[in-house]
Amino acid sequence: MQRRSVLASNIAVGDVIRLKGGMKVAADCIVLESAGVKVDNSSLTGESEPQKRVPKMTDESPFQSK
Repeated sequence: MQRRSVLASNIAVGDVIRLKGGMKVAADCIVLESAGVKVDNSSLTGESEPQKRVPKMTDESPFQSK
């Protein structure tokens, strides 16, 4: 796999992306690996604190998983 930097507008379905702290990403990304990932969903859910995200699926479909 080759790594390269691209604009968020050029990411397509099926692309694998690597994130660094502070980066913003679309809500429909699937976490494959994580190390202390927290997500600020306050504008969507009203939660006041960032929520931890892990690759564990909560639904059989990754698109329905939390």
